[in-house]
Amino acid sequence: EPPRARAAKRDRPRRALVVDDVSSNRKLMGFHVRKLGFDVEFAEDGARAVDMFRRTDGAAGGADFDVVFMDSVMPVMDGLEASRRIRAGGFDVIIVGVTGNALAEDIRDFCAAGANFVLTKPVSVARLQEQLARYGLVDSDA
Repeated sequence: EPPRARAAKRDRPRRALVVDDVSSNRKLMGFHVRKLGFDVEFAEDGARAVDMFRRTDGAAGGADFDVVFMDSVMPVMDGLEASRRIRAGGFDVIIVGVTGNALAEDIRDFCAAGANFVLTKPVSVARLQEQLARYGLVDSDA
């Protein structure tokens, strides 16, 4: 069941964090997410993503992200551990697991680590939009 709609946050641009160690994957996901109306920031691994959530220097930080697209397999810190740490920090953000592993067990593990849902690569833009609409982040006809 999706958490409450994010409509209250619409007084500012919606913000997304794309986390992937492969530059071309970050760029492609960023392109699709921008087309849906999000401001996008990037991280190259899970540790950097967690650090972005811990910012306390007054800059826009993790609490302001509406959604995180988290790759599963990355160096330094994988997406599952990063998702666990973001959840442990109490951040109310939609975490979208993104993986090349379509096995049911891998998807369950990602959700158990804190992902709200999982998209498999290559990511279907229609499925991306459909899932974000379920969480009130885009219109269903965006």
